[in-house]
Amino acid sequence: KTHGDQGAVDDGCTVKSECVFMASNDDCVLFPQDGSVYTIQQKLSSRYLDAHDADNNDFRAITRAAENNDSQKWTVHQVAEGEFRITQNVNNRYLDAHEGNDNDYSAVTRAAENNDSQVWVLVPATASGSGHYELRQKNIGRYLDAHESGEYDSVTRTRQNDNSQIWIFKNVQACPVPAETYTRTGKSCP
Repeated sequence: KTHGDQGAVDDGCTVKSECVFMASNDDCVLFPQDGSVYTIQQKLSSRYLDAHDADNNDFRAITRAAENNDSQKWTVHQVAEGEFRITQNVNNRYLDAHEGNDNDYSAVTRAAENNDSQVWVLVPATASGSGHYELRQKNIGRYLDAHESGEYDSVTRTRQNDNSQIWIFKNVQACPVPAETYTRTGKSCP
């Protein structure tokens, strides 16, 4: 059953989106809404982005099976067109990542640092804007990914062009109301 909002379904609603026209080509791209809360699910493993909540684990980001708690809920904060800071709801720490191989480019959460290591560029992975994105760390251009075994640590890697780097944003708030049709230069958003 659809809700009329860019293809969201009864699985908790895929994305409450906002139509943004990209200046470069006038195409409409749908992004999560600023201040909204989502779970972020890796497409390859169907596991959810989470993070350790203690310093002895370096606040490492990991993926886990669904737990339906605030450690798997993330709030997006728009910084610029297509760019977001993402905070974990359980502790308001920001999604970040180590910038060197000495830490395996591990994704972590940190207190606010007000720099581009905590800014993530959401790259739509499908033309429909259906809530599937690649997350590229702005400062070094690497993509969020996760190990498929062991402790399921999240890391950043060069672009792999596969489902290990596609993340599905699912709105955990009430399903959004049917979307309006946005237009610009005669084009309309889905």
